[in-house]
Amino acid sequence: MQKVVEAGGGLEAVGAEIGVSPSTVSRAVGEPETRPGGLGVVYLDTLGRIVPETAEPVANHFASLAGGSFQPFPKGNNAPVGFHNVAKKFGDVATSYGIAHSQESLDPSRLTHEEAVKLRQEVRELLQVGALFLASLDQIIEN
Repeated sequence: MQKVVEAGGGLEAVGAEIGVSPSTVSRAVGEPETRPGGLGVVYLDTLGRIVPETAEPVANHFASLAGGSFQPFPKGNNAPVGFHNVAKKFGDVATSYGIAHSQESLDPSRLTHEEAVKLRQEVRELLQVGALFLASLDQIIEN
């Protein structure tokens, strides 16, 4: 909740957007022992629709509870994505992984910190392109 409130501009801003007092929002941000019932999913939904920046921390939270992670689509990209885009990004991941385990690496037997950071970014980009490809397929099916 703290990340949601921060993304929404603070206690007063969030309270004003969803029509509750800042003290109610403050109680929702507190430790579970001090906030019986929390803020409620309906308010979080309303806030996410009004202040979209607050939706991502909520999505991250619930995705984590479900054993996964939230991967947003890149903003401002509505162009259709084809399988060639997915294949290219997968190739980027494979290349980075291969380099990390080659003689070019400081330690070919394991990923270094820097290699893991680079590979994580490559995988995130692959997931984004994969999600956009899925959305393109959904659009074809629905139309």
